[in-house]
Amino acid sequence: MNSKLLVRVKASILRRVGSSLDRGHNWERLSFQYADYNLQKYLYEFIVKLFPIFIKTENKLLISRSRNADQARDSTSLLGNHYRLLFSLVKLVNAKKVVEIGTYTGMSAITFLDAQCEVTSFDILSPFQFKDCVISDEDLQGGKLNLIIDNIYEDKIFDKYVQIFLDADIIFLDGPKFGGFEQKVLPKILNLNFKKNTIVVVDDINMKYMKILWYELTCPRLDLTILGHLSGSGVLFPYLRYLNVPADNN
Repeated sequence: MNSKLLVRVKASILRRVGSSLDRGHNWERLSFQYADYNLQKYLYEFIVKLFPIFIKTENKLLISRSRNADQARDSTSLLGNHYRLLFSLVKLVNAKKVVEIGTYTGMSAITFLDAQCEVTSFDILSPFQFKDCVISDEDLQGGKLNLIIDNIYEDKIFDKYVQIFLDADIIFLDGPKFGGFEQKVLPKILNLNFKKNTIVVVDDINMKYMKILWYELTCPRLDLTILGHLSGSGVLFPYLRYLNVPADNN
């Protein structure tokens, strides 16, 4: 990528601090991010630090595990590389423990493993039942990758694993997007009493059932779609809520 294009991409990302405001959603939902200078400055600096890491990142393990042309493309592209973004976020926040919701074929889990994280991945189906699964039996040895086949949509099941979520440095939500799961699970995650600077990464924030949820959350956020998935990649910062100005502050 030439330097002029890099400058344009960086400028585009910086303009999206907070979120895109051109999708028919109320300004009031996002105005707190622009009214609080400390919060705005933090989000700006987060992107400035993330961008050079993203440019230099290579998902070598994931590339070597790709089972088809689609997986190879998704793991090697520069912009629009969801897995490159995940890897970069790990490096930026120095994450050691990651919780993933939605394993599927394991591409995100392998990305987190490649970034030297301990990964707990939840799903209701085993990734080994998919022919394009990139997880190997060896990945499950030594405690670095823990696959949990359970339905955290159920309150009792979610509550059983709360401590795992509280211990995470990154929580990655990549659920089914059927118009109910994320709407229930994401607020429960954001309402946990985190004792560390955990970030929550949300996939597909531009999909039909995710748009309203994304914009109605009263939590500091960044829309990083230009780096991640065309269907939307967002980052939430629960620990920054305490920097927010009051809702009635003019």
